[in-house]
Amino acid sequence: MKTTTHIAVGILYISILMLYCSDESGADPYVTRFLQVPQGYLGGGGLAVNDSGFVVGSLGKAGPRGEDAFVWGLDGVPKKLWTLGAAIDISNSGYITGYSEYAGPIYKLHAMGARLDGGSYDPYPPYIDFNQTSQAVAVNDSGIAVGNSSDNGSAGRPYISGLYGTNAWLPIGAVCDISDNGVICSVEGRQLTTIAPDGTILRPDSNGQKVVTAHINSFGTIAGVWSTSYGYSSYIWSPQAGFSSNCLPAGFDGRIEGISDTGVMIGSLHPITTGEASYSGFAAWNSKGTILLTTQNTPLYGISNNGTITGSVNGVPVVWEPAVVVPEPAGVYSLGIGLPLFTLLSRRKKA
Repeated sequence: MKTTTHIAVGILYISILMLYCSDESGADPYVTRFLQVPQGYLGGGGLAVNDSGFVVGSLGKAGPRGEDAFVWGLDGVPKKLWTLGAAIDISNSGYITGYSEYAGPIYKLHAMGARLDGGSYDPYPPYIDFNQTSQAVAVNDSGIAVGNSSDNGSAGRPYISGLYGTNAWLPIGAVCDISDNGVICSVEGRQLTTIAPDGTILRPDSNGQKVVTAHINSFGTIAGVWSTSYGYSSYIWSPQAGFSSNCLPAGFDGRIEGISDTGVMIGSLHPITTGEASYSGFAAWNSKGTILLTTQNTPLYGISNNGTITGSVNGVPVVWEPAVVVPEPAGVYSLGIGLPLFTLLSRRKKA
């Protein structure tokens, strides 16, 4: 689970961090940790974080290839990820995915993979290698990655890819995310679509609202952005409750960019009375609508299953770690689905 926002190059210095942290007890729910930027890089940010606090992202640099991918451990020290231009997601089991960039007759992106294991980082062959533009958007604990690829001029053809280069096209729209249970969510013609590991495709009725983005947690709850008559707003969907727009703090509208297993959401908020264009603050809030963290002009890019958040402050990658582990919300529905359809994708090729 992750977000796929592309990082703009930032300025390498730390200024005063404008944060507001609160929970219902008044205690600070987050511990802020700044990560290192190596010499020669202009800045960037963390794009995804796992429950152990390992962060992946990209840092900008001068030259024809404008960015490199890095992973940061708990010590905050960056380690470069080979040919990856940007690392988009990291699972709790240590799988990393993203894309690499290179200049040729046609500028191409190729989805790539790596594995964090005992402090070392072992590269895998490209998750997808069809000699066309492709970008991975998410990877789960089983090492199954999903993304979108152009094929012979087509746009946004979705794929699923297992370890060691086993790939397959998906019969759904543009892929957005994959849960640790193997449930994939996508947006197909502004329609939310899910595909379970057994191949079951579900297109829930959004009552005429046009879905734009989708992020899924381990329990099958999906949150994201949809278009409305006045612009864009957010929704939340679960198998048992269906769609709801009651997912933002009271008095605010905004765009959800991620959801944790604990029901904490991240995104941008603006007061309903002022309109979207007048305010662009970033925040984290829980399922009760309580705002836990706000950052003025400081993007929040990714949130892990346990609610650890990553982003960027003036080009410096940052992690906000929960000071207290939040219990999972009561009554959360677990899909509990097996993996018969995509089992072949998790099997290692025989020598």
